[in-house]
Amino acid sequence: VLARLMVQALPPGWPLEAVAYVPASRPAVRRRGFDHGELLGRAVAAQAGLECLPLLHRPRTRDQRGLSARGRIANLAGRFEAAGDAPCRGGVLLVDDVMTTGATLCAAAAALRSAGCPALYGLTFARV
Repeated sequence: VLARLMVQALPPGWPLEAVAYVPASRPAVRRRGFDHGELLGRAVAAQAGLECLPLLHRPRTRDQRGLSARGRIANLAGRFEAAGDAPCRGGVLLVDDVMTTGATLCAAAAALRSAGCPALYGLTFARV
């Protein structure tokens, strides 16, 4: 349901070729038993008729909940790494569930930019 709603909100002019997702941290995966970011990214890709690429490695970070905006930015600075085995093409849609300060999307996008992704677009379900 979330993916369907997210895809309906996509601007029609975005030249997208693939979807990437913000992977959950190891503690979050252990706590939940699954990677919610990957599930959402794959669902968005399926709904949009695009390939889903695992372009980012899991970050090694503290839990973001309860951190201030500055704390979130510091917690994520340089923590994402692009997956070397996944090709980065033009028009990549970077999917995350919720945007609070934008620190996660910015850090993930910076890693993908460093890896040579020529065009990045961000999509979240909610902004709080």
